[in-house]
Amino acid sequence: MIKDAYPTISITEEIDSTNELKRFIEGKVSDDYGFRSLSAYVKVIGKDTAYTIRKPLKINPKSPKQLFSYYIDMSQFSLRPGDRVEYSFTITDNDEINSYKSTSSTKKVFNVPDMSELDNNLTEQSDKLKKDLDKSLQDSKDLQKKIKDIKTSLMNKPTPDWKDKQSMESLLDLKKKLDLNINKLQKDFEKQKNSQENFLEPDEEFLEKQEKLQELMEALMDDELKELFEELEKLMEEMNKSQLLENLDEMEKETESMEEKMDRTLELFKNMELDQKLENLEDQLKDLKEQQDELIKETQDKNSSAEDLEKKQEEINKKFDEIQKDIEEVKEKNADLEKPRDLDFDKEMEEQLDQDLNDAKEKLSEDKKGKSEKSQQNASDKMEQMASDIRSEERRVGKEGRSRGSP
Repeated sequence: MIKDAYPTISITEEIDSTNELKRFIEGKVSDDYGFRSLSAYVKVIGKDTAYTIRKPLKINPKSPKQLFSYYIDMSQFSLRPGDRVEYSFTITDNDEINSYKSTSSTKKVFNVPDMSELDNNLTEQSDKLKKDLDKSLQDSKDLQKKIKDIKTSLMNKPTPDWKDKQSMESLLDLKKKLDLNINKLQKDFEKQKNSQENFLEPDEEFLEKQEKLQELMEALMDDELKELFEELEKLMEEMNKSQLLENLDEMEKETESMEEKMDRTLELFKNMELDQKLENLEDQLKDLKEQQDELIKETQDKNSSAEDLEKKQEEINKKFDEIQKDIEEVKEKNADLEKPRDLDFDKEMEEQLDQDLNDAKEKLSEDKKGKSEKSQQNASDKMEQMASDIRSEERRVGKEGRSRGSP
């Protein structure tokens, strides 16, 4: 009698291109004699909690080789920065006589970026989107200039010639290129929007701006302009001067409208980017305060090592250095707006906080935990105050923005 071997299982995974929390898994299982069960295991690990979900999957007990599929949308777990999700699959054979044998697939792991990493990721996405928006805006201006040049050429001659037709073909190519860029912009915006909604908690005002921006993005693919270009392709067969000029006149108006939409889209995007950076700054300071408070408790422990505490304090100090860079970045982004906001950061408090952090580390290096604790507490208090001040700035400039009207 042939001894029953362990069942085998393998999986492949496909990640949604616009939302990394959505995964589609396909798997293969095999066994000499068949199966008893197949289960998916999903473990969610948060800052203060962890839990595992087991979900039985359908399996034919008699078929020795089978395929299975599984879809997971991790947004259902309300993940926060720093959380982790692990998921795997376990197949069990039906060898009741020799005891059931199980095999687990490789474990897949998704780590939610911490607040600092998430801010960096969103900044990179925003910078790319702005760059692409700028490029599309320039392409629309090139399109408009090309239309004007063709019109001028047609008006200065009795009948269109082959050069005009060549110019119109080039115009069609420019429009196709612009359409591709706008389509990519819309997908990239959707991806960033999902990143924000997946791991952050945008307020109602931000969500309203986001919805308005999505409407502007969708409006960039103008149906009337599309129809005019389709009509131009047909008119190019006959090359009737008056019909071509009429078409190009309408096209010029539509491209001017599209350029205005792109300008509004870009400015609204810059405002939203600034909103998000301010909110992220507040969250980073709150998170850093929690880390500092935890270190204060460790510093109060008589058995704690000053050397280990110093290393942890150094990490906190480095994170605040990054926050200071983010504050300067916020100022630069604000200056780049058509209507800069009246942002007021307390530079003196920022410098005092920086000094408290340096003092805390220095006292730990001298094994003076008591004096370090005092500086740590001062730093924690100032982090809390800075986060509160930034929140107040968000509310104040938000009211001013509403009174001035949206860009």
